[in-house]
Amino acid sequence: MSNRHAPPPRRTAQSRPQRRVVQLLTEGRRTEVEYFAEWAKEFRNRLTIEFDPFHGSPMSLVERAVDKVDQRRRSKRRGKGDAAFDEIWCVFDCDEHPFVNEAIELAARHEIGVAFSNPCFELWFVLHAQDLRRHTDRHAMQGLSAQLGLTVGKGLVDGAWGQLHTEWRQADERATALDTMHHQNGSPPRDNPSTTVGRLVSRLHETTAT
Repeated sequence: MSNRHAPPPRRTAQSRPQRRVVQLLTEGRRTEVEYFAEWAKEFRNRLTIEFDPFHGSPMSLVERAVDKVDQRRRSKRRGKGDAAFDEIWCVFDCDEHPFVNEAIELAARHEIGVAFSNPCFELWFVLHAQDLRRHTDRHAMQGLSAQLGLTVGKGLVDGAWGQLHTEWRQADERATALDTMHHQNGSPPRDNPSTTVGRLVSRLHETTAT
């Protein structure tokens, strides 16, 4: 019997291309979330960025991420479907938090990404507009970011995304130059000023390029 008029086979969930999922745990409740939410919009057709509702100190963020990684591993071992995420990152500042280095070391042992800024996340924004080589503090960086028209209070300025979107590679180059400066000066890793937020942004681009 001919099946020429039979309906086409239904596409199963397995036959649909799946977008990679990156989960983010952020120390801040607004600035970091607003910034990466804009990247989520840019990549929405190729990548899903999920924000964990928990916010806290660096160690508490990493400990929560470790729990998520362990839970994912157990679920995969039991054959309970796809993993909840492909990558997980913690985004936090040096500020005056205790156990920052210990949190970064713990994350590395569990293959958890870290986007770290010293003294604060606003340093990453400032590097989109200018070099900065001097030791600084959180209040100075927040004030400079506001003067540059990038942030106001704890959020992005309307219209700032255009510059943050187009000049992130230049900001990353400036951040890399800071790492080189510290290395040449004999300063410890992640000394003030420094930021690795560009590594996370780069990773998002790499993930969506394949």
